[in-house]
Amino acid sequence: MVLKEIQEMKYIKAMKSIVNSISDEQLSQYFKNYVESTQCKERHTDIACDEVEVYDSMLSSIFPNDINVQSKLYDKMMDVSVEYEESGFMAGYRMCLEHLKQAIA
Repeated sequence: MVLKEIQEMKYIKAMKSIVNSISDEQLSQYFKNYVESTQCKERHTDIACDEVEVYDSMLSSIFPNDINVQSKLYDKMMDVSVEYEESGFMAGYRMCLEHLKQAIA
């Protein structure tokens, strides 16, 4: 019985150490790994995909004869979207870590 309790205490100590030591750089890498793991799979909601189509249509109607401007604005929108996606991923991960800390406290 004592051995099992010692093992549980070591596990809890190890988990606390992990929870307290994850950096933003590590979370950013986790996000990049997640994105890479979804290659050829949709990782966005149907609503997000619909909004991209609406944005694309809007660009086509505002700049009908300038594919270069359309492409630059579309690329910028995607860059901003990915930044928001990454920050949301990191915030969600941090929230889960806080719940884990409370659970093992």
